[in-house]
Amino acid sequence: MDVLKLMKQRSTTRHYTNKPISQTALKKILEAGIWGPALHHFQPWKFVIIKNVALIKKINRMVEKKLEDINTPTFLLYPTIKTMANSKLLICVYNTKDFTGIIERFNKEYFKKAELAEISAIAAAIQNMLLEAENLGIGTCWLDMPLFCREEINKLLKIKDEMVAVLTLGYPLSKGKRSPRKKNTVVTIS
Repeated sequence: MDVLKLMKQRSTTRHYTNKPISQTALKKILEAGIWGPALHHFQPWKFVIIKNVALIKKINRMVEKKLEDINTPTFLLYPTIKTMANSKLLICVYNTKDFTGIIERFNKEYFKKAELAEISAIAAAIQNMLLEAENLGIGTCWLDMPLFCREEINKLLKIKDEMVAVLTLGYPLSKGKRSPRKKNTVVTIS
């Protein structure tokens, strides 16, 4: 498929069917993430797959409680909660900090750039996974709101790395809608 066409048709999916995602499809999605741009040959991502529906619901309740406790506006809270609640599979995306772990001994200015570079590489890996899922007819939603309780989620999952995103996956019950693209987002300097 034409990659630009795929990018233009991809949209966020918040409502999923009960159809499970096959291991073959999941493997292709993860492979796409793993082939994201490496950072000086470091690949600072870790993908934690959660298929257990009871565990997904438990994480969802943790997020809901945390977001209610901090008085999150309902227009931000409920789309996240509803999306996670009906997802059949989560991918929790982590930063292993392999690159910044080596850079720590250098000056602070370079360390700050290294932190940003790790997040950029992870974001590119996530984008690869979203596009491959779209290519396979699988809907996705990239969530940041669960990061408000990443410590609690990490404790539950027994993970020490830094969570940077949660992806929901499933076969779309309905197709999401693309927002129009802004104009004047490209500046050319000659």
